[in-house]
This record gives sequence, C-alpha cells and structure tokens, in this order.
Amino acid sequence: MEKNEEQFSKLDTKIIKGLAIVLMLMHHLWAFPKRIGYVKFASLFQFLGRSSLSIFANFGNICISLFFFVGGYGIYVKSKRDDFNILNNIKKLYIKYWKVFLVFIPIGFIFFSHQIKYCNETYIYQVFANFRWNDVLNNFLGFASSYNYEWWFFGEYIIAIITFPFIKKLFENKSTVTNLFIIFIMMILTYNIFPVIGEYGKFKLNENILYRTIFCQKMPYVSCFWLGILFAKDNLLIKLRKKINDVVKFNILIDILGIAIIIYLRQFVIGNILDILYVPFLIVFFLDFIKYFYGLGKTFKILGNHSANMWLIHTFYCYYFGFFVKIVTFFKSPILCLLVLILLSLGSSVVVDFLWELILKGGNTIKKMFSEWLKRREMDTDEA
Repeated sequence: MEKNEEQFSKLDTKIIKGLAIVLMLMHHLWAFPKRIGYVKFASLFQFLGRSSLSIFANFGNICISLFFFVGGYGIYVKSKRDDFNILNNIKKLYIKYWKVFLVFIPIGFIFFSHQIKYCNETYIYQVFANFRWNDVLNNFLGFASSYNYEWWFFGEYIIAIITFPFIKKLFENKSTVTNLFIIFIMMILTYNIFPVIGEYGKFKLNENILYRTIFCQKMPYVSCFWLGILFAKDNLLIKLRKKINDVVKFNILIDILGIAIIIYLRQFVIGNILDILYVPFLIVFFLDFIKYFYGLGKTFKILGNHSANMWLIHTFYCYYFGFFVKIVTFFKSPILCLLVLILLSLGSSVVVDFLWELILKGGNTIKKMFSEWLKRREMDTDEA
C-alpha cells in the first residue's frame, strides 16, 4: 500500500479505526464476564498479579479515545473543503446510527423480548422486555441509550462535533505548545472542576442535562477529539514519527516495545486520564508495526470502513441477544470468540449497508417516477 509519508492519510485513518473497533470488541467481550453468561475465558499468562486477559481487556477501552482523536483529525481535514458544513457531519452521523437502530431495535423487541436468564445482569437479558414509545423516541434521537448501553458514545460524540467550530477558532494563530496547554486546561476543567462546581449551589447544575453533557466529562475523551484537531492543524503525527525515528530507528521490536510501554503505563501506572498522550504514540507505533505483516493493513482497512456499524452492532451479539451470545462464546477460547464476534459484526454491517442501498435506490426510483408523473400531468393540463 503506497501512501504519502508526509501526511497522515485517509488510509491511515481507516486502519486506526480498524484497530479501535477490534480493541472495542475485545474490551466488551473480555472485560465484563457477568454480561456474557457463565463462560470463563482462560488466560495465557500472569503479569504483576493480573491475568493477560484482564490487562488486554481493560486496555481495549482506549478505543474510545482513538475514535475521538481520529474524529477530530478527520473533521479538521474536512473543514478545509469549500463544501464543509458541520450540520452535514451531524446528519451523516445520525444516518449511520439510524441505519442500525431501525434494523436491530425491532429485531430485539420481536425476537428477544422474553429471554431466559443467561447471565448475571438482569438488565442485559430484559432490555427488550418493556416497550414504551417515549423510550423509543429518546433512543432514536440519541438522548438515551437504554436499548444498548454502549451507544452512550453517540451523544458524547455529537457534543464533540458541536464544539469543533469553537475549538478550531480558538486554535487559530497559536503555537502548538500554547494549544496543548489549552487542551490540558480544558481537560482539567471538564474532568475535575466543572463537575465539582455543579454539585454546589442552589441551582445544582449537575442535574441539568445540558450542563452535565457539555461541561462535565466522565473521561478525557472529548479532549482527545480536540487533540486530533490540533494534530491535523499542525501535521503533528508525521512530526512525532520523525522525532521518534531520529532517536530510535523504527523496526518491529521498537514498535512492540513502544506499544508494550503504553499498555504498561496505562494499566499499571497512570491510568486512562492521560490518553491524550498515549493515543498519538500508539497510532505511530501501530502504523509502523503493520507494515511488517502482509495483508494486515488491508484487513484493518476493511474493519475501519465498517467500524461505525460494528460499534453499533456488536454488543447485540455478545450481550443482548441471548441466542447469539451462546454462538459467540461457544468455543470458550477468548481469541476464537473474538474472531466470531468480529465476523458476525462485520457480516451484519455489510448486510445493513446493502439494505440501506436498496432503500435509497427504491426511494430514488419512486422519486423519479413521481417527478415524471408530475411532468406528464403538467403537460396534460397545458394541452387542455
């Protein structure tokens, strides 16, 4: 795969999205045993008193920070186009969301509303037990995620996109160092200061959904979105890669060591609060790592192309649809189960996209027929 080494390309973006979705599936499948039934996955080794499965499962939630970073990077690149419109970005995101919603939520209520107990969390197997129009509307608009808890990401990402014009304007005509400082300050404010302020006073701001959603962040994910904007603005990923290569020449061992250090720091030392530091380094090391394996880049590209659908779909198969949970966990091996979940999610994404294309073609055909009928009617009126 040839690409311009002087910029973070669209192909790179797809590959990183592919990595992020694999990490997400790994995290949701391995990190929450109470949700997937009574299956115990074996671990390969122990490290510092923790199983390898636990380490990789929990590290997998860096996927959210990766998605936010790549999203910020991508929206900045798109903003340079003449036809850029922030509302179009929100519209496209909603369409992706609704494509899956309109398929899987009806399936849930029709086929999985009365499930026998197959795990230790009642919410999981009874999520479709009660149908309420108010819940349907709130979930359809992305205001709630009661039909699939992992869809909380959707609302957070919408907020991140809404902040883009402000952040872009804020970053203009400032140095990289100044903007990095701004991001750190905003992260501290939204993660530590504003939530505390919202707890005090007669107004109880934390009870206000707008204040809580915009100014209070449970995790530093939106900060990664802002960081992606900055990295796109100043082409920092390429600069970071060159700096690392000047110190230690890239090779497969350096890549593995770099990724291992990131995992160690995040899981055993600092935690996820510094994802804004881990994410750029992880991207640089991983993009170099896959060059040593034929076809790996193409595989992650395919997964990246379907990452949005797979994010929205996969937990139905490993949590909410009991029949498929048994299929996913049938082999008992964590790697094989992960591969089954990837294949089910990817295959379903292809089917959803195919159905959507049929709907669009059908809509266009009906629209064309209606337009032709109107023209004929106008001609008949004129002749009369």
